[in-house]
Amino acid sequence: MLTDEDRKKLAFLAHVVEQGKDISREEVRWLLDRLRMNLSHPDEFDFPDYAGMIDRVKNVAYAVRRFLKPDWKSLYDIPENSLPEGVETFFLRAECGQNNAFMVVRPWVRVHANTTEAVFELLRRCTVQCKFDDDPLVDRTPIDDYLIAKDGGGVRGWSPVINPMGYMHVCLASPLDPKEQTADPMKRLGIFVRNKTIVRLEIKAPADLKHPAFQVVSGFTVMEYTTEPEDKSKMTSEPAEYISSK
Repeated sequence: MLTDEDRKKLAFLAHVVEQGKDISREEVRWLLDRLRMNLSHPDEFDFPDYAGMIDRVKNVAYAVRRFLKPDWKSLYDIPENSLPEGVETFFLRAECGQNNAFMVVRPWVRVHANTTEAVFELLRRCTVQCKFDDDPLVDRTPIDDYLIAKDGGGVRGWSPVINPMGYMHVCLASPLDPKEQTADPMKRLGIFVRNKTIVRLEIKAPADLKHPAFQVVSGFTVMEYTTEPEDKSKMTSEPAEYISSK
């Protein structure tokens, strides 16, 4: 969603264009960023062809290449009045090759097409928790950040990426700058999940919430990446390392 400051800047840029004046490249980039943010849904993301998988303990990043799109989603029947106790609607053990990892951007919850508006509003009172090998990287966060309505749109204009907080052993996913050979941990795309990681999503409601039985589809915005080059003949014994900028 646009902030008041965003609206003021849009009004200013509209006035400039109406006066027949040009706007700068930086202003065009700002407009494109706002358009991308407000058109994106929680289950959508513009995954880069290459990214940096940052090991913050060693302060190095490994260059990885986009490999394939997995389908991390699950249909779940939520029993009547079960949400106050917490309902795990998604469980998965990640499986990939030893040279691969999954870039996970955010979780999402999509309501069934038959869900009534009344039930949808009840669901909006809930929170979500996402655990990766029992680490709650999304911990009791308002579900609105990741909720998809019946029309396919996100409830909020922009959904935050997963933030690993104090979990230093979790690898960050960041844009890769091949020219400078750096990956900036402050420009986060999400996290990287390795093979055999257990991924869970739980929905929980306030203690007083009463609801009928209904269905949701829970999932993650995710892409599999690899350290292997497209031309396997050029494969080295170790993946390419980049210095992670601080």
